[in-house]
Amino acid sequence: MNVDAIWSPDEPQLNEFEAAFRRHIEDIPVRGERESVLAHMRRLHREYAGFIHEGTRCIVCRLREGDLDEKPPDNHFTSPIGEFWFITKVTFDVVNRTIL
Repeated sequence: MNVDAIWSPDEPQLNEFEAAFRRHIEDIPVRGERESVLAHMRRLHREYAGFIHEGTRCIVCRLREGDLDEKPPDNHFTSPIGEFWFITKVTFDVVNRTIL
């Protein structure tokens, strides 16, 4: 995907993302999967970036499972090549406050 611009989300925007992401997970129709994800949410490292695509301001969040003491890099997304990490990407529309 080509982006028009990049930006850094601030804390209130990240809090809005986290609330929308939790609601999104709570809406998973398969009961066992929902509980499993919610139980492991605090173990997921989050890496955020903001971008604008076709006029839509979004936050992309990459999530990966890791040790609670491990600190992800500050200047780039983690690359899990050769590791056994769960990793996924979630995109959030900042204006509409929805997960895409």
